[in-house]
This record gives sequence, structure tokens and C-alpha cells, in this order.
Amino acid sequence: MNGTYQPLSKDGTITGIYLGWVIPDTNEWEALVKLTKSSLGYHLNPTSFCIDLVKKYKGIPKILGIPGLEDEYISTDIPSAFEPRIPVERKDIGEMCKSLGLDFPGIDPFAFMARTGGEINGDPYSVCPILTPNADGDYEFYCSIGTTRDLQAHWESFTKKSKLVCHDKSVSIQLEGSDTKYPAIVPDFFARLEGSIVKAEILNISQPSIFGVEILTKITFVGSNPYASSTFSLLKNLVKQ
Repeated sequence: MNGTYQPLSKDGTITGIYLGWVIPDTNEWEALVKLTKSSLGYHLNPTSFCIDLVKKYKGIPKILGIPGLEDEYISTDIPSAFEPRIPVERKDIGEMCKSLGLDFPGIDPFAFMARTGGEINGDPYSVCPILTPNADGDYEFYCSIGTTRDLQAHWESFTKKSKLVCHDKSVSIQLEGSDTKYPAIVPDFFARLEGSIVKAEILNISQPSIFGVEILTKITFVGSNPYASSTFSLLKNLVKQ
């Protein structure tokens, strides 16, 4: 019995989160587990890909904090694979929340996780949020993007007026008054979604800090079901996509 499912984020737009890894053998991001929430607690489901992966990387279940890959796991607390990705409410995190457009104090932990990619030092994993579509049926990902060294050499010209140019699943940055396009580094999971990036907007560029520079964007993705690719498939008869 799965109980009544609930959104993870306070605004209701994030209904689940996948934790994934860029596999060294293929250099492609793959989903390993899916986190959802119901009236029973937090549900953790391994993906079909994770089951195949553990044949080579036998330590995966321990890293993910689950005893095995044969079943769905339900707990009252946020699973250990996700809990370290939730920030502690301290002053420096407050500055980061400001640049990410999030409330502080009272951080929405899953919105924070989605916007930062859920990345932590010394950990190769990142997250992909499961979103509800907007009124037009599109998916709006609020996420941080990176830049290449070529753009960093022109950092003083990079402002919120810079243009983000989209093509399929890639985004380029075009500085104001220039025709040159610099590739942006979008979260790895975009390569695994079914559909295309049709629009990207710069929402904020933070001042340099101990966290570096955060470039917050809203990326609009179009697809009938972005999570239809095989990397997101779960064990049979577990939580629906």
C-alpha cells in the first residue's frame, strides 16, 4: 500500500527527485533511485539501471543507504542518500538562498536541492527533479548552470542582459552587443530527458563567494513525458512514473 502521494516542494511543483551518477564507462548521467513522499513517509525506489549497475559497482546499495535492490523502501526520515544534500540554516547558506531565489530561514530543502543539483563536495552524484507541467504543459526547471573558461575571460561583460540561446538540449550564452556564443554547462540529466529545451532565462548572477558564482536560470523544457527514457524506469509494479 503506497498511501496518498504528496509533493516534495512547498510550492507543489516538485513531486519527486531522482539521484543519478555520470557513469565512468559511458560518461552519461543515469538515474539510480527515485524519491517520493506519501502519507506513509518517504519512498525510495531503485531504477532498473541501478540493478544492472550494481553487478559491476557492488558498493552502490551501501552508498545509497539501502540493504538491497529488490524492493521499495519506506522511511519516516529523508533517506541517507538525500539527507546530506539538504542545507543547514546558517548565515552563509542564507546568502546562497538569496542568490537562488529561495526563502531563508525556512528553506524549502527540495527546491534548494533541485536548484543546486544536490551536489556536495567529494560526492559524484546529482539530482533531477520530477516536475509538474505548467499551464501550457511545459516543464520549468529552475537550476544553476556553469560557464566555460572562454566566457570567464569576458566575465565583466556577463550580465542578466546576456542572452541564452537554446538548441535541442544545449544552451549557449551570448553577451550583450556580441554575436559570439559560449557554451553553457547545464545539469547532466538534461541529456537523458525526452524532449527539447525551448527557452532559457537568466534569473540571477551571484557575487563571487566561498561557493563560487551561482548562475540561476529558468529552463523551459517541452516533451509529452520528459521522464520516459529508460534511465528513469523503475522495478516492475513499484511507484508509477
